Amino acid sequence: MIIRVLSHRCRSRILITILPFFLSSCLPFQSEEETRFERYATRLANVFDIKAPATPPLISIKAPSVRDVQITIPRLTLGLLDSYELRHCGLFQLIAEKNSSLGKVQDAFANFDYQLSLTQTLEQCLTEEKNNTSATNPHSLSPKLRSELETLYQTKQQHLQWHWHNLLTSSETMQKQLLGNQWLPDAAFSHRATLSLALTQLREQIDHEQTFIPETVIGLQEAIEKTPLIGPLYFSLIRTTQWLNLASEMVKQEQSNILCGPQRDPTQFQRLNNVFQRYYIEALQPYTAKLDKLYIALSPNIEIIAVAFDSVDQPYPITQAHRQFRVAIKEHVMVWQTLFQRCGHLPELK
Repeated sequence: MIIRVLSHRCRSRILITILPFFLSSCLPFQSEEETRFERYATRLANVFDIKAPATPPLISIKAPSVRDVQITIPRLTLGLLDSYELRHCGLFQLIAEKNSSLGKVQDAFANFDYQLSLTQTLEQCLTEEKNNTSATNPHSLSPKLRSELETLYQTKQQHLQWHWHNLLTSSETMQKQLLGNQWLPDAAFSHRATLSLALTQLREQIDHEQTFIPETVIGLQEAIEKTPLIGPLYFSLIRTTQWLNLASEMVKQEQSNILCGPQRDPTQFQRLNNVFQRYYIEALQPYTAKLDKLYIALSPNIEIIAVAFDSVDQPYPITQAHRQFRVAIKEHVMVWQTLFQRCGHLPELK
């Protein structure tokens, strides 16, 4: 009997100990960034003695669907017999690898790597042919093959822009890069240079600003996959705008109820000023400054990505989100300036 009682008590203690864990694990996760903005709005409401505002509706950022943005590129082939005639300049091996079982299932980055390599190899073959016109040259091409090679090279050059477009808009790597459903954490800002460099070097491949090196594209793909910043940045810009607009509207509507000036009790105004300094200037402003700095650092590549989507009428409007973000910050500061000027208090507004 005693054993049963003790066993029952132990079970009760275990249940009481474990139950809070299960209850807390059922609650939705809220990031530190979301908590900061929510705390700021709640503290403002407390000082104004009003009900805390409803949380702005959550949004999820994703790129337009692949089927809406992908360009269908015509297949161009060079027969194996013809390419075998060009084995001395590496074309036969390159085409054979593309036609292998692995080559036929390449992702967009591997395909772009192949297209760059193919274009460069075609150019090398034509250059070698031009520099070796001797009739006794064992690698001399027939006029028919030379003409086909020149046409293929010119067409492939034109198609490179389409392959580049598909890589930016419809590759799995970029679709994931552009996905955003959570705040950008503070730790992520340190990876800014890695992503910026990877996207810039990738762009240089298509711009011919540097000599193509095989496997470079694949290495850049890995760097992009390991630094998912653009989608979370987009989400954070929009979410910041939502929260700041909410706070600005609250201050606009309630500031006339704040008593200040001679012969007035300054307690409520002092509390409000403390909320502004502690929960906005100290807790939020450094984070919003980091978001702005990150966008500026990535903006040359972000604009190229946005243009690619715009070209097929499927916008990814992160640029617009950044403009709205800056407007929200400016308007929020102006609302506070109006209140502080009325009350004869001029804090340092950064």
